[in-house]
Amino acid sequence: MSGHLRPLVIAALAVSLTAAACAGPAGPAGPAGPAGPAGPAGAAAVAPKVTTDREFEIKLGEAQIVGDVVKDGKTVEEVIGDNHRWEPGVLVVFVGDKVKITATNPRKHEHSFAIPSLKVDTGPMVARTGKKTVEFTADKAGIYPFQCGVDYNAAKGACDADHGSMTGQLIVLAR
Repeated sequence: MSGHLRPLVIAALAVSLTAAACAGPAGPAGPAGPAGPAGPAGAAAVAPKVTTDREFEIKLGEAQIVGDVVKDGKTVEEVIGDNHRWEPGVLVVFVGDKVKITATNPRKHEHSFAIPSLKVDTGPMVARTGKKTVEFTADKAGIYPFQCGVDYNAAKGACDADHGSMTGQLIVLAR
């Protein structure tokens, strides 16, 4: 290669490498640039819409409450009650996720799974074998409490006296 061409080849290679580096991940059009004397605006980069399917199985669990009871003059531990709660008690998703929750009711009374602020409710699930699925898209970040949507009514076998403890949280995170 002649001495006169060598600087031109090196310059052309440098320009080529610089152009390739400037294109970056946005592609050959590059990121949006300023309008006016600095040059025309480039194509604006558009973030892809990210959606993910999230599936959960949740059930109404039960914990026994044990206390000291006096029997025949002796203090013994005995089951004195129970406490119901959703298991798991916290569900986490992202904005844009398609959420599918299958709730089961293995307890002895009718219950439902509800997220009132999102207008999500399985409707009543029969005792012992009830199982229902709800689906929705998480469209706004926040913390959304969930609960049993069946009001307590002992005469009808609806829910239980500890209705207020059957709660949990759906946490919707921004991406």
